[in-house]
Amino acid sequence: MQCFRSSAPDRLMRGRVTAHGKTTLAAYKAPKHIVVVDTIGRAANGEVDWKRLRSEAIDSLVVS
Repeated sequence: MQCFRSSAPDRLMRGRVTAHGKTTLAAYKAPKHIVVVDTIGRAANGEVDWKRLRSEAIDSLVVS
């Protein structure tokens, strides 16, 4: 899972990330799905809340 912040509109950003992945990574490593979230969030210990992010990603892919 890769997370980053962007001010670009969702559609533009998704296209740019996908295009960049296809040109710089092996085909099997390029992102298949891109999920945009409002905030990355932190766990109680101050680290990135990976469990919440993974849960949101799975929920958005199931609904779509």
